Amino acid sequence: MRWSQPLGTYDDEYYEQATFVLVKESPKAIRIKLIDKYRKNYDGLVFWMPKSITKSYNDRDPNIKTAWFWEKLFYDNVRKALAAKEKNERSMYHGKNEKGSNVRHTVMATEEDIQVE
Repeated sequence: MRWSQPLGTYDDEYYEQATFVLVKESPKAIRIKLIDKYRKNYDGLVFWMPKSITKSYNDRDPNIKTAWFWEKLFYDNVRKALAAKEKNERSMYHGKNEKGSNVRHTVMATEEDIQVE
């Protein structure tokens, strides 16, 4: 990629490699969906990463990409994505949508459900 710099000599000490699916790209950032078979709780997390802290972006495969991200911001974004995912799962478990209102489920009876005597 034109915007991605190659990994430097000592960058592997400060950068984390990630495998992901590219969800969206803007002029300043990429939205990624992590693919992580070793850390199952990270697998499927979706979040934005700035292009300015991305190195050695590899997009040769049309589906799966790899890149090195500055470690501190990468893990900050992972923690935020995990917290948002857990919050969403809790709200769904308690029958609330993202705005906090109760979710109502309507069940429609079919002809088979109605017993006529």
